[in-house]
Amino acid sequence: MVSVSTNRHGSGRPGFSVFELVIVLVVLGVAATIVGPRLSRAAAVLPSQSGDLLEGRLKALRGAVEAYAREHGGRFPSGDGEMVRRQLLQYTDFDGRVSPHRTGRHRFGPYLAGVPELPVGANMGGAEIVVLKVRPGVGVCEVVRPGRMNGGWVYDPATGRVTANVVAGEVDGEGREYSGY
Repeated sequence: MVSVSTNRHGSGRPGFSVFELVIVLVVLGVAATIVGPRLSRAAAVLPSQSGDLLEGRLKALRGAVEAYAREHGGRFPSGDGEMVRRQLLQYTDFDGRVSPHRTGRHRFGPYLAGVPELPVGANMGGAEIVVLKVRPGVGVCEVVRPGRMNGGWVYDPATGRVTANVVAGEVDGEGREYSGY
């Protein structure tokens, strides 16, 4: 004798009642209200960590500029922000001309996989390189911005120095100004 299992409603198909589905949804909703805010707080960068993140990204950028200079006779990447970006992300020859492919002539680099985003301040999220240019005879720097007005990084091709493009007075969780990193 073969027995056939049926659900309590007698339709022969297993299933849930509307009441059971409502109970499951209520339980999931309660769990989401408890766990959701905790997960989002954990994912956010804490002010005390923002300085560490900025420091790490500056270290990567500065290391790339130094590696470029070592392979190019002591010369730093030069040109506008887009050219500097390409010199760090693509292959270069000794004179700094770029190519997306390694060739016999373009054998140096790339020095970065991508320009990191600025993790702090009013310009947070910017990944452009803003180049400082000294105006002859004046002795002051002007910022040459090829694209977006608020780039992520300020680069001085005369010294190879990279800094965060932040507003004066923006500080980390310990009160240290981001401009001093």
